[in-house]
Amino acid sequence: MPHRHLKLFILLGWALIFNLSAQTTYTWFGGTGNWNSSGNWSPNGIPGSADLAQITVGTVIVDSDVTVDSVSLAGGILQRDNKLTVLTGLTWTGGDVTGTDTLDIQPGAMLHFSGNVIKDIFNGVIINRGFTLWDGTGGGDNGRINFRNEAIFINASGALFEVTGNALLDYVQLDQGGFFRNFGTLTKSGGVGETNIDPTFYNTGTVNVESGWIRFERGDSTNNSTGTFNVDSGTFIELSERLFNFDGATITGAGEVRLLDADLILNGTGLTIPSTGNLAITNVLSSVTGSGPLTNNGNIFWQNGVIQGSGSFTNNQTITLQTTNTKFLNARDLNNQGTVSWEAGQFQLAGGVTVTNGASGTISITNGTTLAPADAQGGDLVNNGTIVKAASATGGSTFNVPFTNNGTVRVSAQSLAIIEASTSNSPAAYKTASGATTTFSNALHTVNGATFDSTGTAFFSSDTLLVTGSGMTINSPATFQLTAGRVLGKGNIQVDGTLTWLNAQLEDSGTVDINGTMNVTSNTFLRNFAWTITNNGTVNWNSSADMQLYENATFVNNPGGVFNINQSVFFDSRVPDGGNFINKGTLTRTGSGETVFDVTLTNIGTIQVNQGNLDIQITVPAGLKGTVNVASGATAELSTNSHVLDSLTVTGSGGFLDINNVAVNVASQGMNIASGGGVDLRGSSGSLVVGGPVDVDGTFDFRRGTISGSGAFQVDGSLLLSTVDLKTLNGKSVTLNGTATWTGGIFRLTNNATLAIGSTGIFDVQTDNTVDDLSGSNVITNAGIFRKTAGSGTSTIEPDITNTGTISAEAATMAFVGAVDHQDGAVFQGSATLNMSSASLTLNGDVNPGTSAGQLSLTGNYAPTANSALNVEIGGTTAGSNHDQLAVSGNGSLNGTLNISFINSYVPSVGDSFTIATFGGSRSGTFATVSGPTEGGNPVFTVTYLSDRIVLGVQDAPTTLAANVKVFLEAPYSTGSMSNRLNSALPASQPYSGSPWNYAGAETVGSFASDIVDWVLLELRTGTGSGTLVGRRAALLKSDGTIVDTSGSGQVAFGLSPGDYYVVVYHRNHVPVMTSAVATLGPGSSLYDFTTAQTQAFGSTPMVDLGSGVFGLAGGDADSDGDVDSDDKTAVAGDLNNTGYRSADINFSQLTTYADKILVVQNTGKTSQVPAGAADAPVAPQEHFSAVRGN
Repeated sequence: MPHRHLKLFILLGWALIFNLSAQTTYTWFGGTGNWNSSGNWSPNGIPGSADLAQITVGTVIVDSDVTVDSVSLAGGILQRDNKLTVLTGLTWTGGDVTGTDTLDIQPGAMLHFSGNVIKDIFNGVIINRGFTLWDGTGGGDNGRINFRNEAIFINASGALFEVTGNALLDYVQLDQGGFFRNFGTLTKSGGVGETNIDPTFYNTGTVNVESGWIRFERGDSTNNSTGTFNVDSGTFIELSERLFNFDGATITGAGEVRLLDADLILNGTGLTIPSTGNLAITNVLSSVTGSGPLTNNGNIFWQNGVIQGSGSFTNNQTITLQTTNTKFLNARDLNNQGTVSWEAGQFQLAGGVTVTNGASGTISITNGTTLAPADAQGGDLVNNGTIVKAASATGGSTFNVPFTNNGTVRVSAQSLAIIEASTSNSPAAYKTASGATTTFSNALHTVNGATFDSTGTAFFSSDTLLVTGSGMTINSPATFQLTAGRVLGKGNIQVDGTLTWLNAQLEDSGTVDINGTMNVTSNTFLRNFAWTITNNGTVNWNSSADMQLYENATFVNNPGGVFNINQSVFFDSRVPDGGNFINKGTLTRTGSGETVFDVTLTNIGTIQVNQGNLDIQITVPAGLKGTVNVASGATAELSTNSHVLDSLTVTGSGGFLDINNVAVNVASQGMNIASGGGVDLRGSSGSLVVGGPVDVDGTFDFRRGTISGSGAFQVDGSLLLSTVDLKTLNGKSVTLNGTATWTGGIFRLTNNATLAIGSTGIFDVQTDNTVDDLSGSNVITNAGIFRKTAGSGTSTIEPDITNTGTISAEAATMAFVGAVDHQDGAVFQGSATLNMSSASLTLNGDVNPGTSAGQLSLTGNYAPTANSALNVEIGGTTAGSNHDQLAVSGNGSLNGTLNISFINSYVPSVGDSFTIATFGGSRSGTFATVSGPTEGGNPVFTVTYLSDRIVLGVQDAPTTLAANVKVFLEAPYSTGSMSNRLNSALPASQPYSGSPWNYAGAETVGSFASDIVDWVLLELRTGTGSGTLVGRRAALLKSDGTIVDTSGSGQVAFGLSPGDYYVVVYHRNHVPVMTSAVATLGPGSSLYDFTTAQTQAFGSTPMVDLGSGVFGLAGGDADSDGDVDSDDKTAVAGDLNNTGYRSADINFSQLTTYADKILVVQNTGKTSQVPAGAADAPVAPQEHFSAVRGN
């Protein structure tokens, strides 16, 4: 430091002066006397401006103003009754200085306090204008200087007062001490301990601490310190115990100025701490106060005490709140543009103070304590910068003062609780790290443009959240939880992350836009007053508490939005004005129990009910639209109020949309019940008014109620008439193309209602109940199947019925009451009872007793017209089980045709008889035509007409044979059997009428058993040359490889004599085969199995190896020409994407694709080994009695 060089220069200079030969040294003899008494000095004389005065004993009274070169005070008393001026130096090793005047150390002179003897200064003034050196060595009493009787020491401007050890400058309290006023430089340059300056002190110059520390015990109450306190690293200054006035003072250096139970009063321009300065406020009684500003460009270490007053408080660098002690900020507003590091202890605000964290400011919190009010006025916190709850923080922190956030709050660990009123304005941001929390509670919290970020959770847990202006945004992946309290305002909550709604109530008329996720987990009822919640993302409703909606509160689930309800919850519409739920996306219900919508529901999206029940009680007048998808075991329900359905699709996997005892209108755009979907109508007040089309491809369960209206109602799927309750068609026409199953209750037709059973329709009666004809002209038209399959009593059909299809009595009794118009081509069949005794029957159609062989009972009269036919099958001699029989309770008036056919490859014997009809009354007339098997051109059967029955007799036993063959087709084959995947597309008539087969047979099948794979064509030959073909039959191939007749079970009969024949098997897209040798065929032929070896077929490797020693016909003959070549590839390519029964569909998938080329490529070169030319002679397709007929 420069003053060290100055001291050295002065010491050297003084030593030279003392050695000057012109100087006289005067020594005081002792006793008390005046300076100007020459006799008191040795040598005799008076020390002057060139002399050295030495005082060791006695009292020297400065009796007039004196100027002396040097003074050595080693003892005694120097009494200043007048001014003493020292030009070169004063060495003070002992003795005291008293008097009321001045000791003036001139510039360039040196005052040297030396030695360990206590020195007292009484009264008067000492002015140091040069250099004062105090080399006290031990502190305490060693070299102590006592100020007494208001003594004053002035370290003048430009002067240096240097302390090189640890010393005590004492204020003697009993003697009223004194004053130390520093206008120059006060430096502690040595000693690692304390230098204590106890006299009243103020500084307008510079205080330097280079070693140890200086403790100032008392400041000047009337004078301000305006100078600089410079503290080197590792040193400090203590302002202790009493007050200190600062006005424009500065603290610099890497050490600290410590406020120790003292009051630092800032006046005027206050205190500025530059970037290198450090102020520590250390004790509970420490305070910074006053009207002057406190400006920190360095560091303030706030460990205890209070900062208060009316002046400003600006932090441009660092304030650190240390220790667990409470710190108080009272009335002095803090403007932080730097960093406030809050490490420990409570921070309390008083007097209405405001802490403002500026745009460049940071408040870093590493403790777990509270920002709280200290009095009724308290204070508030305004954040325009960044507040950080640091990652290293321990414990939770609390803001218990009003808080305004216009900046960023970052909670990196633990928690931050904001429990007093807060306002968050744009661009306010809250960033909460994973595992950390930010909580708002206990007061009004206003958000206007706030955002919430990061991976942790922010909570609003009590009192009021006011969403206004620009509202708040929850960014992904942040979570915000509404735990309790009230949410008010007209602003918007935008959820791009996660919003958890626990128990808070929504009031006022704000909006929530969900682009991320909202989870509802309430354990008590929720209220929504006039808020609109719009979901574009995902809502997970995991709460079973009631959701109460008031004042047109609205949920909107937009397209793409998923609204998952996973609990039993009641959406309750409350007065006034209730609420709405608008679904444009997907509304999903899972979990057991019931969800009730007692709010107005609009649906143009999808309602997906996976589990439990969804009860829809109010829908918009425009109608429920979109899709309702109900899974198996789940239900959706329309209840309580009337509803409109318009452009609604009901789908699912077995669940139902229940119309539960309410009126439902189907508007002009109608309703489609898709495959898998179901609707049921129930309740005595349940009604369906069909104003638009209702298409049932799934299931409609008509349990109870009424269906009316002029719109089309078409069932292509299933119609269930279940339960014991009344079901009414009121003036309604229902078209049935699917299957109706009636299991209970009266089915009533009234006011000109119509049940129209289409050609593919089945009306299955499984109840002993009534189709009731109440009023008007009600009719049933049947072009399909009207049957009874269950029940033990009578099912009564009262309306008029027009039958162009099949009426099948398969269980108990079907009783008809009205007009029954059984038209030409229609069929009565079954093995139960048709009761026509009360009906007006017109019998133009056929009667087929049994469903194969069986007995059909007809109660009433049998009076067929000329167009009618009685078709009987003969498969044995027992009526009702082996052959058909019609049992008529009344009279028989015969007409029309009797058709007789064999089943199950049955061959009767001469003398056998078969009663095919019985009559409880009389018989009259005969059949106009009898058609049946022949032998040698003659009928096999005779017909005997008795008064009460009709009997067939056998007059000529036929000779016959049957082919019993097994083959596999390569394409549908898999491990021992063939797939039936083509079954649903099989044509009713044989497909071999075209080229190259040109077969004219009339084989048809009404319905195919599920194990039928395809049609094949069998051919019998007597040899391998031309002209050897004797018979052909179209037949059915089963999945186990056996070939059966069109009944689906019997061997394939030919009207040929038993003998040896070659058997050829043709298929439309496989290469044909022929037996390798003749097979002996008769009425019950042995099985010829092509599958066991290649040698079973004629020719060289005529079949393909299917694996495991199984062989079959080679696939790939798409053009049916008998071989597999490039033409077959062309045939497949030309038929691509066509569906149904196609020769190019090699793999039986019902769709021609490139996959059908696989077998073509694999089997290219495969050629038929069946000899050509065998069919030169034409052969009739049917011979003898073996005409084919299927029931």
